[in-house]
Amino acid sequence: LEKKDKAYQVEVNKGTSGFVSVKPERDAAVAVLPAEKEQLSLKTEISEKVQAPVKKGTVLGTGRIILNGKVIDRINYLAQEDVNKKPPFWIAVINWFQSLFS
Repeated sequence: LEKKDKAYQVEVNKGTSGFVSVKPERDAAVAVLPAEKEQLSLKTEISEKVQAPVKKGTVLGTGRIILNGKVIDRINYLAQEDVNKKPPFWIAVINWFQSLFS
């Protein structure tokens, strides 16, 4: 498992962005015998939806590396960027009107 592997996308409710990228916090490597390869698996549990604001580095999931039915390592999956909370509609309207006169 490498940090550069597939990034997950988690939906962000009421955020300035609708999604946040999530990746493992670190690389993980496991030495196994050839006969054990089929017994090695990665189980991930990633949040489907979160509430804004989201700070970069927030844990939004976990991964468990399992060998022969036993968890041998755990890895947190972290938000890769900040997602701010979307301002209320009326503030957006005020900002729009102000932009017309500046």
